[in-house]
Amino acid sequence: MRADYQRKHPGRFRGQSAAGRHRFDGLAADQVRVASGNPVMVFNICGNHFRLVCAIHYNTGKVFLLRFLTHAEYDQDRWKNEL
Repeated sequence: MRADYQRKHPGRFRGQSAAGRHRFDGLAADQVRVASGNPVMVFNICGNHFRLVCAIHYNTGKVFLLRFLTHAEYDQDRWKNEL
């Protein structure tokens, strides 16, 4: 799926580096697997004060906002069981 997205949108996806870190046009995100087994992308917002949790469907080019959390809420890990 990701390869199809990369062909249709060259330059949007920068690839994956060590430790599951991804780069999207200058934005960095971590890939996290939630309780359901699905991967989500977690972006650090406002100098690491907030977390934006998204599901990215590369085959359709859609991004789904799942959670917007404070750093403290994110660290409690409750959100992983809800997704």
